[in-house]
Amino acid sequence: VLMTYVAEPSEINYTFDPNKSLTKDGNQVAFGPLIYSEYQGWDTGVQVQNMSAVTAAKVKVYFLDRSGGIITTLVDWICPRGSQTFFLPVIFDLPGNWVGNLRVESQEWITPGGPLVQPPNIVGVVTLIKYNDAARTETTEAIAYNLLPEHKIFDWQIGFGRGGLDSGIGLIAIPSLLKDLDGSGLTSELAITNVVPKPGFTDFAIYFFDQNGLLDYVCQKLNEKQTEYIDLQTWGYVNPGFKGSAIISATFWEHNVFDDRGNFVRNLVGLGAVAIERNGTRLGEDAPGDEAAGARGIPFTNPRTEGEEEAGFEHCFMADFPICPGTPFTRPDAEACGTIGLGTFVMDIVQGPPFSLFPRGPGTCINSGVVPRNFGTHEFFVCQGDEVTLTINAVNLTPFNGASCGLPGQDLLVSLHFGPNGFDPNASCSNWIQSNTDNFQAIGPGSSFTFTLPEAPRDYTLMMQNNCDTGTPQSTGTVDFTLEQ
Repeated sequence: VLMTYVAEPSEINYTFDPNKSLTKDGNQVAFGPLIYSEYQGWDTGVQVQNMSAVTAAKVKVYFLDRSGGIITTLVDWICPRGSQTFFLPVIFDLPGNWVGNLRVESQEWITPGGPLVQPPNIVGVVTLIKYNDAARTETTEAIAYNLLPEHKIFDWQIGFGRGGLDSGIGLIAIPSLLKDLDGSGLTSELAITNVVPKPGFTDFAIYFFDQNGLLDYVCQKLNEKQTEYIDLQTWGYVNPGFKGSAIISATFWEHNVFDDRGNFVRNLVGLGAVAIERNGTRLGEDAPGDEAAGARGIPFTNPRTEGEEEAGFEHCFMADFPICPGTPFTRPDAEACGTIGLGTFVMDIVQGPPFSLFPRGPGTCINSGVVPRNFGTHEFFVCQGDEVTLTINAVNLTPFNGASCGLPGQDLLVSLHFGPNGFDPNASCSNWIQSNTDNFQAIGPGSSFTFTLPEAPRDYTLMMQNNCDTGTPQSTGTVDFTLEQ
């Protein structure tokens, strides 16, 4: 048998001065998107290396089944700069083609009377070895691939920052995907794992490419910690003789994180994949020699344009997403392009909940004091174009408590946010794109403000309130406005 893998490069934290960039070897948690069942004669092992030169590592390994349930856990010590193998041993000759995934954690530890020891970083390699019987008399095939460190799959356990693609991977490249047993004798299988532990689901699409470009896509869904195993030989959708590649792209995810007060914090995504290639046979049919090889999918991120909420994968003829069953998206009618939510409207400014933080300028969120806020919102959809202009026609707000600003409604705060219902009072800086406070431009009756749209087609939400209305109660009433391109 033959097993190969690559040395794991350091994570580089770039700075404006390349000479001062920092590197970090490994992470405290690493993931293996694929293990084979011990009931099929597979001996699953994970070789873990301690990256610390001075501190021993206490390492715990979780072996999970296809649905994310725990098969077993192992805990052991790894000496400084040393390595240790953790095995899920063989239980031979029970039916079923089971697969699963694993997670390796480096944990902090103490000795009585001693200081608390922080978890050293780790890296590792998964080894999958199949034997012909439970006594391990003869090895029939073997696969090895590198564990995925946190920065290449998901920031364990609840992400960070805005969540989404800031704290997990939603795009994976599979450079080689084959269904050609009758020609070259090669065929592929694909294991895809959702490693996010928060209850919920992730929708994703698998895009298939051949030498001429995109062929089509298939929608998939995984709940938390689940593994999907795809044998191309069972997919009549992919024609025999196929030689190409694939991209796995998360299209929608719902793994919400809330703080201890129940306020929404972020939404998580984290996908990993391993591609298996077999030579001369298909899954479940043994052939002479070592027929299997495997490699992890390559995580990547498309460049995010300024003001864009997420960096996604898209094809222009599909708009910016595929429509998969049950996803909360609707593709607009081409004849209605540019007319949904644009025109002249009257917005009701009504009493809302208190909120304290407000976006002001790129990357800036200011504290404006926790007081009741009265505001109104308006949703619209733009099919094309990169700008939309807001014109205030008339303002009717009473009572008015911002005498320092002059006339009622003379200084309206207007801000633009991603998505329908994009303005969230409990997280008013989330989904934010632009507001008139970026350049302190006052907007009132007879004046206009132009928003720059980061992309189209896209849903947007406009929010308005009296920026100078600092008293209690705040103004309520109406704003007559026009939105146009």
